[in-house]
Amino acid sequence: MAAPPVAGEPLSPELIARTCQSLAQIYAAAKYVEVFVDEVRSWPIVQLALERQRVAARTPRSSRREAAEAAALELMALPPEQWADVLAALAPPQQKATLQRVLAAAGPFTRTEPDRAHRLGGSILRVVRSDRLPPRAPLLRRRLAGHALLLRARALMTLGAYADALPVVAEAHATFPRDVTCARDRMQAQLLRGQLLGATGHVADALQTLNACAEFAVDRMDMPELVDALAAAAVVLCTRREYGVARSALALAAHVAGRPGNEASLPALHASLAECAFLGYPDDS
Repeated sequence: MAAPPVAGEPLSPELIARTCQSLAQIYAAAKYVEVFVDEVRSWPIVQLALERQRVAARTPRSSRREAAEAAALELMALPPEQWADVLAALAPPQQKATLQRVLAAAGPFTRTEPDRAHRLGGSILRVVRSDRLPPRAPLLRRRLAGHALLLRARALMTLGAYADALPVVAEAHATFPRDVTCARDRMQAQLLRGQLLGATGHVADALQTLNACAEFAVDRMDMPELVDALAAAAVVLCTRREYGVARSALALAAHVAGRPGNEASLPALHASLAECAFLGYPDDS
């Protein structure tokens, strides 16, 4: 997330009190989840499943995955109007895998090459909405479209076009199917919405949205999303120099990210810490 400018009046005591109360509730719930997860991870059947995951992660990539990656690389080098012909030559499962690989590859571009990421998101929207690929999979197409919209919104965010990104996020949230399999997708849209609200000066709405995302993440025991929500809230708080409250959010985020199995959350947390430092967050806080 590009760091928003420091501006605006100090936050009201009532808003600070509500935020602190929410953080305390999230902390208590997260501690409960930790105890539960530690107990479950100690079960022999869970230990066996975790070991299988580790073995699978070390297994060489399958030919299908390699084919999807090759097709994704080919698509990314083509203009949008040629994507449909390339995808039509693939079986529907490979079409799905290829578009998912494009989304994964384009994710880092939202920070480093936002114009390219925005363009790739538009290409995906074209094939899933206009060309209706993959065929006979309307829910899958909606999910792919939602992620393409989030890709474009993140690119706009990097470009500083915060107000332009907000309706794109709203469209993404409305596009994701309303079923349990897409609950995390919708939460990601809400998380991005909270960041954008903070960047456009709507701090109270931003904190309310991000706190709701954190609570939802705890309920689903989704620790990476919890870290993202807490870190994003800390950045918003730092834009108003509420460093003491931000410290509480960052401390909980760091604790969760440091737990076994949550290491993938650390890069995003470090990025938020850097933004907070840019906004004046003291190193010794």
